[in-house]
Parts: sequence; C-alpha cells; structure tokens
Amino acid sequence: MSAKILKLDGVLNIARVETLHSEFEELEKASAPLNIDVSNVTRVDTSVLQLFVALFTSMSASGVELTWSGVSDEFKAAATLLGVTGLLKLN
Repeated sequence: MSAKILKLDGVLNIARVETLHSEFEELEKASAPLNIDVSNVTRVDTSVLQLFVALFTSMSASGVELTWSGVSDEFKAAATLLGVTGLLKLN
C-alpha cells in the first residue's frame, strides 16, 4: 500500500482543529502508511499537537507506520515545550 502524504504549513491553531480532526479521521480509516511534512509550519497550538498525539497513538496501535519528512523548528519547539516529542517520534 502506498503511503499517504500529509503536508501542512503556516499557522496550525485552534481555528484549524475541526478541519484537521476530520482529515486525521480519514487518514486513520485509510490505514495506509503516513508521511507527514510540517517543515513550513510557523506556529502550532496545543490543540493541534493534541490531535497529532491522538493520531500517532491510534495509528501506531493499529500498526500503521508514520514518518516525518520535515519538521519546522517552531513545530519541534512547541512539541518539546509540551513534552510530546517522544509520543510524536520526533526524537
């Protein structure tokens, strides 16, 4: 099965949570490997990081491979501040 690609950029804040949640649900249903690129994210809120943690937890439990193709310094800094780099496999 070919990997799905999730490319996000700009500001990921609470205003985008509902849309991202729906997109993440569809990705979970597809059960395909997922490649994530957040190299152009300039800011990320806690609410979006919580969605990412839920996505990683759910898909990892189902045995679906998740990889990062790019992570911005801002995204990694926010994940580090919240202590979720391990859950998001950013180590």
